[in-house]
Amino acid sequence: MMTNFSNYNPLDFVQFVQFHFNVNNDALLEFKSKIASKSFKKGDKIVKRGRICDKIFFMESGLVKTLFTSDSREYIMRFFSETNICSVLDSFIEQKPSNYEIVALEDTVVSYISYKDLQLLCVKYHEIETFYRKPGCISIYKLFVIKNKNP
Repeated sequence: MMTNFSNYNPLDFVQFVQFHFNVNNDALLEFKSKIASKSFKKGDKIVKRGRICDKIFFMESGLVKTLFTSDSREYIMRFFSETNICSVLDSFIEQKPSNYEIVALEDTVVSYISYKDLQLLCVKYHEIETFYRKPGCISIYKLFVIKNKNP
């Protein structure tokens, strides 16, 4: 999943959510309290194949790629740079092992929220549930359109 807003450059994950979703102050403050940050070096695996992706990431700096390997070949699915949200959505939503990896192509800093924390916030705040649901719906729609274009 990728969201690219070239006319808007949020400084952090909370500003991204505040700008794109109608989130009240209480929800935003609680969301902010659940956000953590982590730095990765070039070549680090942010999400490993076979592990459950239990976070949604906001790219603060750096560049990453999502990929899978088959028959010793690497297939790059997407690149994500600053101000983008990234995750392995099927693994995150279903909480099943990922078939994909997210790898840092340069030193990278991400903010993230865990699946567990996001689920708790979704129950408490409808606005946060909308933030969580929207990327999944967009991805399902795109998958449906692609499948219908290729009978």
